[in-house]
Amino acid sequence: MQELFTRAVAGVIKQGRPSMGPNGCAYRGCDGTKCAVGFLIDDEYFDQDWNHEGVYDDPRVTEALMQSNPNHHFGSQTQNMLGQLQSAHDNFGDAPPDFFQNMFRRGAQRIAQEFGLEMPNV
Repeated sequence: MQELFTRAVAGVIKQGRPSMGPNGCAYRGCDGTKCAVGFLIDDEYFDQDWNHEGVYDDPRVTEALMQSNPNHHFGSQTQNMLGQLQSAHDNFGDAPPDFFQNMFRRGAQRIAQEFGLEMPNV
């Protein structure tokens, strides 16, 4: 779970802004951005049809995650962590970039503590 968390959080922090589509937050944004969970889905398994669905809401998202990360188990704890990362991203998607970054980092730190994970050094 640490590796998934690190890739997702580091991806958003390095990107510097949220991933927004025409209908709000998205796994793949209009400008090539990705949300936290979107960084864990390979392009070959991504489908625009579920771009705005929650990680809990559509089994196709879980299937894409499993296909993209075959060495990881996507049990309830991992799904919970990913859902919280998605919320940390989506809750401040409309905020200015600096505020978004600050709030996303805070959310990621809280999630790291809850799941016994370490924040990436980015």
